[in-house]
Amino acid sequence: MPIPRDPLHEAAAIVKGFAARVKPLHKAAILLNCLSPEVTVEVSRGLTEREIKGLLPEMTRLQHSNTIETVAIVNEFFHLHRLWPTLGGPLDDPGEIVRAMERWAGRNPRRLAKLLKESWLSPRV
Repeated sequence: MPIPRDPLHEAAAIVKGFAARVKPLHKAAILLNCLSPEVTVEVSRGLTEREIKGLLPEMTRLQHSNTIETVAIVNEFFHLHRLWPTLGGPLDDPGEIVRAMERWAGRNPRRLAKLLKESWLSPRV
């Protein structure tokens, strides 16, 4: 008899797999799109003109905020840069994950710009 699978573990694997398939520039656009306009402006001050020009078409193509997509990308970003411990550990509630990103980005706009460059905006060699 097969061992029953944990639905939460399976859901987490699906979300991780989804995030892994998204292109880096699109990930950065999704992450910036979940922020308030004020925070996005502050983050953009830490980006180059070239990076902003690359992001604008991606952000324009985002027709609406997909919670699953956004949560997957924010979760990947926090995990990639080992930021979950600064927030007290990984969160489960999708709304709280997005609110945590807004709070963290609001306090750290320059650092967010730097980390976006390191992870998703830097040209791949």
